[in-house]
Amino acid sequence: MNTRFLFVLILLMSTKIMGQGQGVHKFNPDSTYFAARQLAFEGKREIARDSLNKILENYPNHLDAKLLIAKTLSWDKSYDIARKYFNEMTSLEKYNQELWLATIKNELYAKRYHLVLGLANKALDYFPKDEAIKSLRNSAIKKIEGEQEIYEILKAENSTQIVKNAIGVRSEVQVFDDYFEPFYATTIEYQRNTKIGAFLPRITYANRFELEGTQFELDYYPRFSKKLHGYFNVGYSNATIFPKHRFGGEVYLQLPSAMETSLGLRYLDFTDQQALIYTASYGIYSGNYYFSLRPYVSYADDDFGFAGSLVARKYLKDAQNFLGVNLSYGINAENNQFFNGDRLLAESLVYLSSFNLNLSYQFTGKNEKAAISTSLNLSRQEVPFLPNEFVHSATIGLQYRFNF
Repeated sequence: MNTRFLFVLILLMSTKIMGQGQGVHKFNPDSTYFAARQLAFEGKREIARDSLNKILENYPNHLDAKLLIAKTLSWDKSYDIARKYFNEMTSLEKYNQELWLATIKNELYAKRYHLVLGLANKALDYFPKDEAIKSLRNSAIKKIEGEQEIYEILKAENSTQIVKNAIGVRSEVQVFDDYFEPFYATTIEYQRNTKIGAFLPRITYANRFELEGTQFELDYYPRFSKKLHGYFNVGYSNATIFPKHRFGGEVYLQLPSAMETSLGLRYLDFTDQQALIYTASYGIYSGNYYFSLRPYVSYADDDFGFAGSLVARKYLKDAQNFLGVNLSYGINAENNQFFNGDRLLAESLVYLSSFNLNLSYQFTGKNEKAAISTSLNLSRQEVPFLPNEFVHSATIGLQYRFNF
């Protein structure tokens, strides 16, 4: 049946002609509501909402119409819009069990389990023996406990405490559309887990700007308590394309509700330039997903530079199998150095505009002792010696890691 014809038919059903030839109509909200409800159950929810809004134009306090609008929005996954209707109604109608159930279910569908728990507890103040509300509350508790369990597992696996030893080799090549020859880098690292934390010595060889060099580093991941752990880094190189000395440190704090935050700094000491980088992070685990926001503030050459990154990661069967996306903007002095000959350009530490999109995928072999990581990074970088000119690049990386 034509939907426009159906909508007109609903309106005709809801009116009565009062007085022949007078053109006076009386609107019948009940017949319109039942017809709209039938449409909603048949899946024609947008047409149903048109009819229900017609009711509210004439009867603003028609609770059934407003409740059905909110329900259909929730069914259509418009949880935020539905939430506004539910909040308005629950603030006025405290003793409506159907309203509370629909309100709680909207948040359950939206996977906002802590909000489900709060609403269910509030509803039980008015319906203390209601089994349906208790069931929804228990569902939320199980989801919250499940998320926390996943969070604890991922945190444990990501804390570098999975195996006693590991060896990793990573190679990457970066190609540009103009100005620069390709960059190459290869890294070899060894991981050793001990009672006082994990140690990762690392050697990196790179060829950039037709210059080559080697950098030596050591990472240390101490665990101070169940909720507090750290990261420390020290490095040395006698090559101009690397800092002569580098130091870093960060402290991570586990928060309630599967969240974490950190605060740290990095120091880079080049031959004729130094940079101090302040950084922090905020991360949250939601089911098998992890999201992290990290700002950087660089201080070099008596000026400040700003950068930031947003990471989203979906874990697959465990923390060693995942898909990741990393968006970053601005100059990160730790990774964006440019040179003129063998001289570091100060602009590349604080001033230049840069945008990066990084895609990553890591998976394990059948015996799960080996992990392979692949990455693709697309970059738009301002050229330091040509202001407002940009160079585009693509970086492909491959890493093999063996645990034993």
